[in-house]
Amino acid sequence: MNKLFNKLSKMKRISLISLSILLLLFIGFVDWITGAELSISIFYLIPIALCAWFIHRWAGIMLALMSITIWFLSDFINTPSYSHPIIPYWNSLIMLGIFVVFALLLSKLKDAFERENTLALNIQKSLLPQKSPAIAGYKIFSIWEPTRVVSGDYYDFINLTNNNLGISLADVCGHGFPAALLMSNIQATSRIIASHNHSPQEVCNYLNKIMIDYVMPEKFTSFFYGILEAEKRKLTYSNAGHPPPIVLRKNEKIDHLSCGGFLLGVDSNATYQQETVHLEKGDVILFYTDGIVETRNSLGKEFGENRLIDFCKKHKHLPENKFNKTILSTLNKFSNSNIDDDITLVVISVD
Repeated sequence: MNKLFNKLSKMKRISLISLSILLLLFIGFVDWITGAELSISIFYLIPIALCAWFIHRWAGIMLALMSITIWFLSDFINTPSYSHPIIPYWNSLIMLGIFVVFALLLSKLKDAFERENTLALNIQKSLLPQKSPAIAGYKIFSIWEPTRVVSGDYYDFINLTNNNLGISLADVCGHGFPAALLMSNIQATSRIIASHNHSPQEVCNYLNKIMIDYVMPEKFTSFFYGILEAEKRKLTYSNAGHPPPIVLRKNEKIDHLSCGGFLLGVDSNATYQQETVHLEKGDVILFYTDGIVETRNSLGKEFGENRLIDFCKKHKHLPENKFNKTILSTLNKFSNSNIDDDITLVVISVD
């Protein structure tokens, strides 16, 4: 149902209107051949709903007028005689009122729904970094794009002592508001823990225990936390089941940051390890969630890690805004605008 809803929401207006009219004609034909004894009037609300919800209330009212015309003709043909000549017109007027009121109520409901969604999205955006941190010797890009109204993905930058930078990414299982609520709790908790200068493995250990004790069963999260010591050019990290960030070395070698442990919220006895990697001038680190690499094209092939690496090698010189627009454009082109998971990507280049 969600996939159908998403496809309809992405259709062009002319396509939606054409679909609604064709559906209306089909319903009218069925109404005519089934006769007056079997009423299918309720089905006329389907094309009206398509236009009222996905286009505009006036499109819904237009379909209501078309629907009542077809309904009247079908009713008039199937019932050639009435006890009084005004009856078919009265019936049509009543049905028209029902159709128009339905279109108006549905469009009002959509307006309220969109206002709530916009408010929720703005609140979630306010929890994320408002801009990438400026650190001498480094260039940092970040992009966050929910596939629905809100996202179960998050990333964060935490200013630590000695000019160190905490970097965290997480991907909560599921989508929509439940995942977003859990995400906000994990983000707040991880930020509090990390701000006390705990090591990456300690942050993962604490978070895992908290999720086991307080979060609903079967709700788990992939999580990555690292501390970038900018002056020393080294990154100490722990990875809790998150897609391993990729280090693109200047000499074309590729390293994966996979040291850590299980997903958070799975095993109360889980322990997490950490590792330190040294960086050199020209190195690039790609932190991402699986929404990017698992984006599929019409043949079912994934965008994959190699395409992500090639893209970042080719476009890492771009300004952040243009880089973000280009990666989204590339993913939409690859998937035919059918991205079905949240997108998060953080790129750190050692200049």
